[in-house]
Amino acid sequence: MLSIPKLCRSNLSHCLLFSERSLKPFHHIEVPVLDKPAVYRIKVRGVVPESWVDRLGGMRIVDVSSIETMLEGGLPDQAALKGVLDTLYELRLRIEEVTCM
Repeated sequence: MLSIPKLCRSNLSHCLLFSERSLKPFHHIEVPVLDKPAVYRIKVRGVVPESWVDRLGGMRIVDVSSIETMLEGGLPDQAALKGVLDTLYELRLRIEEVTCM
């Protein structure tokens, strides 16, 4: 399970996600200011079902293979990003990368 980033530097522009089982960082995400719109690219391990795309806040599938899916799209703020990440968690998909473009 992913935990909310606890250690951030330079105004939340770079964050590390930590596993709840260890203090070793396993993902690096770059995030903008909390309340500004931004375009994100999210890579997940697994396939996002087409029937779930309408639950992803406007994100669209830009690349898919048998082992991973790449999503991309604009979101109004980080609360919307958290909603998308929560939806991917409900699908039990491993989040590999989150990039603010």
